[in-house]
Amino acid sequence: MGLFVVFISAITHALSAVVIKRINAPLTGVESTLGGLTVAVPLFLMAMLISSEEVSLDIPELAWGAIIYLGVVATALGFSLYYFILKNMDTIKVSMITLITPVTALLLGAFLNNESLMLSVLLGAISVVAGLGIYEFEKDLNGLTKRFAKADSSLVCK
Repeated sequence: MGLFVVFISAITHALSAVVIKRINAPLTGVESTLGGLTVAVPLFLMAMLISSEEVSLDIPELAWGAIIYLGVVATALGFSLYYFILKNMDTIKVSMITLITPVTALLLGAFLNNESLMLSVLLGAISVVAGLGIYEFEKDLNGLTKRFAKADSSLVCK
């Protein structure tokens, strides 16, 4: 049931982003985020009250800091910037954010929290970054390849 709800939330978020972009809604990033949070927060509170899990507020200070960071920076500021970028950039380029975010999280965890990175995970992250680089700089790479091919053919012909 939980996976189904997460799936529905991902579809709903993607659909809202596409509709906002398609109709060119005159919304700022802050307005879009506020609208989403206005729907999401009451639903989270209802789910918390309905669940059979006991809610404890006896949480370590570091965890409170993480919760506040996730609420303020990652959610409010992050989504406001995301919707601002979505309004002002090509949708396909904005969708690349979802590919680079996990790589950034892995690197931050490794450097700031001394988390270990397995070689396979590191190679996967490098593959994602390389793929994004190829996509982003495809025109430059094609021009460079043509220039090298032209230079190589002029050497062979002489």
